[in-house]
Amino acid sequence: MVNKKLRKVVCVMATSFCLVGASIPVFASSIAFDVTVGGTGSQDPFSYKEIKTKDGDQYAYFRATYVSNTKNAIRVRSYNSRDTSIRSTSYATLSNANLGKTLSRKYNKHAPGGENYHMKAEATNNRIKVKGYYCP
Repeated sequence: MVNKKLRKVVCVMATSFCLVGASIPVFASSIAFDVTVGGTGSQDPFSYKEIKTKDGDQYAYFRATYVSNTKNAIRVRSYNSRDTSIRSTSYATLSNANLGKTLSRKYNKHAPGGENYHMKAEATNNRIKVKGYYCP
């Protein structure tokens, strides 16, 4: 009787682990950024460098989680740190309007994995501080 109950509990647990494990999404590495650009004063437009995974993905991903000036925005672009001619083809605009949404931009030519990339921000207007995540 105990053996039968134990088998049933183990079976339910194993099934649960299989279901949970199958539903966990896999993400490439991303890095938190905190940039300040525009207006007067010191500028901090760069993210830290991050190694691009070797999965063949040819897009950079950007997501703002905090915007200091809700009436302003920043434009961001991803660059290969060794060869800055490898960059995202267009800027992604991060603002209060798309807070929490992930924006993707394709690279202008083959962006090799295993190399460092960084994000550079520009203000579209007045001084602004934006925090979020960047995945090369």
